[in-house]
Amino acid sequence: MNPILYCSGPYPGHREISLEEIVGVAEFYRAQAADAGWLPVCPSLWPEAESWRSGEALIQRLDPDYDAVLMLPGWLRDQYAIVDRQRAVARGLRIYAARDGQPIPSVEAHQLCPHYRVVHYEISDRDTCDANVSRCPVGANCPLRKKVWRGRAR
Repeated sequence: MNPILYCSGPYPGHREISLEEIVGVAEFYRAQAADAGWLPVCPSLWPEAESWRSGEALIQRLDPDYDAVLMLPGWLRDQYAIVDRQRAVARGLRIYAARDGQPIPSVEAHQLCPHYRVVHYEISDRDTCDANVSRCPVGANCPLRKKVWRGRAR
């Protein structure tokens, strides 16, 4: 099953942002998330009057090792989206910000070990790890670890 990308942004009923703009932005990023391999959940598109309440409960159920939160453009102008982000930070969820013109991260990029780095030199590239721990986080995909284990198996 694909990881969940919770899309938090301005919720319907906002005084300064029109409903058409909220729905348009939410639909755009929901489609982009689905194309990137996520299972997008976007309470801004739910028909209920206080969709932020349902979203609040959903954030508590997301898996910090697997799922993530995407903050939609304009989220700083909505008090409920700010609370969504605070809850996500408290739960240890990875948070991404939607920026105009930049694609959201794919599922593969999200599942890479956060310590994995590729260093580019003029004549070659080198995989490195900036972790000062002995293991990658649970569920992380580490290309460097795969190379090390493949070398040991021979």
